[in-house]
Amino acid sequence: MVKVVFCGDWGVGKTSLVRRFAENKFDHDYKPSIGVNVVTKILDVKGRKLKLQMFDTGGQERFRTMRQRYYTGANAAVFVFDVTRASSASAIESRWIDEVEEVLGSDYERLLLANKIDLDHEREVSEYAAKQATDRMKGNYYETSAFDGRNVHDAFLDLATRLMDKLFTET
Repeated sequence: MVKVVFCGDWGVGKTSLVRRFAENKFDHDYKPSIGVNVVTKILDVKGRKLKLQMFDTGGQERFRTMRQRYYTGANAAVFVFDVTRASSASAIESRWIDEVEEVLGSDYERLLLANKIDLDHEREVSEYAAKQATDRMKGNYYETSAFDGRNVHDAFLDLATRLMDKLFTET
C-alpha cells in the first residue's frame, strides 16, 4: 500500500480527479472537500497489486493544519491546478510544494496535473509554462480532464508505476 496526497487550491478538481480515477464518474455539482476524503483503489502494476490510498485534501487555507497531519508518511503528492485559473498554477510553486515538503522533505514522488483541459477556450496556463514548473519540481506532468476522463488513468498509472519501481528498488 502507498499513500498519495492531493494538493492544490480549492475548486481545481482534486475530488473530481480522484472520483474519475477510482469510479470512472464525474459529479456536475461542485461540493468543496471539508478537511480530507480518503479513497482507496487497487491497481495491477507490472503483474503486482498496488493499493493506492488517496488523501483528497481541502484546498482552503483554514484546513492547512489538518492537511499537514495527513501528509505524514505519504509516498507521493499529486499537485493539481486549473488551466483556466493562472493563480492556481502559480500557487503550486509558491505555496503547495513548500507546505508538503515541511512534512515530507524532498523524498517523495511528484505528479503535476493540469486539470480542466476540456475548457481550453478559457485557458490561462500554457502547457509550456506548466512543463517548465514540472522540471523545476522534478516530477511528471499530465494535462487532464476529470469531466471527460482525458489522461486521468494514464497519469495515475504512471505514478503507480514509479511508486512500484521505487518500492522494489529500495527493498
